[in-house]
Amino acid sequence: MTSRRVAVASAALLAATGFALAGSPAAARPAPAQTSTSGHAIYLVYVTTNGFIRAVTVSASGTVGKPVRIGPAGSTPKDKRPFFAAASPDGKYVAWTQGGPGESQLLEIRNMTVGSTRQITTDKDIAGFAGDELITSFNRTYRLKPGSSHFTVVRNTGNSVITGYPGGVVDARYSQNQKDGILRLTGFGGRITRLHRYTDTGGHTYRDLDAGFVSSDGKHLVIERGNHQDFAGLGPRSLVDEYALSGGHHRSPLGSFNDSRTWRLEAAAFKGGDDQVWAAWAAQNKKSISTVIADYGHGRWHSRARGAITVAADRAGDVVIQPGRWTAGGGPSGLPQERTTRDAVLTTPHGNVTLTGVRGTAFFFVAGIGDDHH
Repeated sequence: MTSRRVAVASAALLAATGFALAGSPAAARPAPAQTSTSGHAIYLVYVTTNGFIRAVTVSASGTVGKPVRIGPAGSTPKDKRPFFAAASPDGKYVAWTQGGPGESQLLEIRNMTVGSTRQITTDKDIAGFAGDELITSFNRTYRLKPGSSHFTVVRNTGNSVITGYPGGVVDARYSQNQKDGILRLTGFGGRITRLHRYTDTGGHTYRDLDAGFVSSDGKHLVIERGNHQDFAGLGPRSLVDEYALSGGHHRSPLGSFNDSRTWRLEAAAFKGGDDQVWAAWAAQNKKSISTVIADYGHGRWHSRARGAITVAADRAGDVVIQPGRWTAGGGPSGLPQERTTRDAVLTTPHGNVTLTGVRGTAFFFVAGIGDDHH
């Protein structure tokens, strides 16, 4: 397994946001957040709980700009939740959909360096990015090049597309009885690379290849194996595997968060130049929903923040954590809904910043904001 440096969460960050660091009663004492960053401006796009897409700038000195709405089109979202949103690895493009899955919906693609937004009416759902090409799916898998409105079929893909990677898509090919699932890389040129054959997928274990996350440098892939049906899911807790996307495509089983609850992976991010894996986990029982942000190192998951719902990171070593909780019955079809409880927090290698006025259910580090907004 690739060696990982275990990140040390700042006690000041945890205290200032109300997070509890495991084994540290002192973390509950109030402490001011710092106002220094790692010496570079940071641009973030985030999805609000009421379904808007906003962008914010954090200057090199730590000053938080006023959040700017960049989407969706219209005065209010047609459907507040869910939104399908993704960002290209270089942060140049962000895409989201307005409307429900599998129906005619508005796809919006924002160029974050110039501030322009294109709109395409489509029935296709966002699966991720392959470089700067958007990957979508509806019965088949498609690619959409920057500036184009023509969706091109990605041939030879499996029966389940998971996400994109530089040069192709990550997909799964399931056997007819669903007990076998082959995780694959399908290049745009048609080449197929088998990463692993799982023999415990399908309804007997509910270990389907449910979600995938690719590092911004295109070197690592994280796969969640689990089931999110009705939020709490079916079957045992989710498991996480990490793959190298080059060389021998080494597989590293990262397992699940460490206690006995049935944890499901909600988000994953890669921090720093070594692509250290951070993740947001949630576990539901009859009375409540528990949440935790954890990072992986030295063969196990380490709790970094309780009472938080999502995490994002970049190669400079910056991490965004959103304090929040899941509330029962607030989402579509009566499913739990994400609720923020405090402003998000940005922690950098040199300090921490409370992102005043910024609260989101998903965050993306991007290349800029531009000046053309709704």
